[in-house]
Amino acid sequence: MAAASDVREVRIGRALLLQALAVLLAAGLRDLTGPWEQGMRGAAAGFYSDGAVTHTLRHGLGVTLGMPAFVNEVDGELLREVNWHHPPGYWLYLAGWAWLCGHETWVLRLAPLALFVPGLFALFGLVRAVAGPRVAGAVALLYATTPLVAYFGPMVLQDGAVLSFGLCTAHSFQRHAAAPTRASWWRTAAWFFLTCSLDYPGYFWGLALFAMALAVPAGRRGRAVLSVLSLFPVSVAAFGAMALHYGVLFGGPVGFVEALVDVLTSEVDAVRDTGARVAGALHDLLVEHGNGPVVALA
Repeated sequence: MAAASDVREVRIGRALLLQALAVLLAAGLRDLTGPWEQGMRGAAAGFYSDGAVTHTLRHGLGVTLGMPAFVNEVDGELLREVNWHHPPGYWLYLAGWAWLCGHETWVLRLAPLALFVPGLFALFGLVRAVAGPRVAGAVALLYATTPLVAYFGPMVLQDGAVLSFGLCTAHSFQRHAAAPTRASWWRTAAWFFLTCSLDYPGYFWGLALFAMALAVPAGRRGRAVLSVLSLFPVSVAAFGAMALHYGVLFGGPVGFVEALVDVLTSEVDAVRDTGARVAGALHDLLVEHGNGPVVALA
């Protein structure tokens, strides 16, 4: 009887996972060939990424140096303008898809979706290990129907890929903590390196791994924590690879780090200046317009 119940749980979990996948694909494939969505995270981001891919294909890696660059010809000389505020790998990935499949809008939508979907299966595996297949399927369906996740689906930027690869890193670490081997450590390290290489929020998944290690049963907790600490050099390696790459523009990796610190400092100052305006806007939204109870209920 128990075996029949287990089989039923597995079937229900898989059915919910398939529904979640259908929702995620529907969100990611809608208006596949249409223009980029409006808004800063839609049209602006789409045209920016499309432009970076265009210049990579037009001028080649020898001119763009494998960076998200915009190249202009001035008096017969090619001048590069590079957005070095983010790691370059993601736009190289997009350019690779465009080079293989054609420089079309649908290609630039499918490329991030290919990185986004694996996170759903990783989440399912994470939850299944602790709560069973039925709960894992329900969580996967909730994840796929979350507005932010549905928004990441058709978006050309790297945010969805960072979320997905972070979940894959966490799932790999969960398996490593349960049965640690050299191969499982290297697998987790590879996922973490890729997550960090996509964008800066990827580094915060190291904190998630640390929290997971603390949740491991006492007998294996110490080893799990040490495993997380052993992954710190992986994040350093990811940042070092980016610094070496962009160091070509700044006379070396140290010059890149100094420029990055300057940018971060100016952004912090800007946030301080806008704090009062943000507080005023939140007061209008939550108090003046009466949305506080709605947000609390959500």
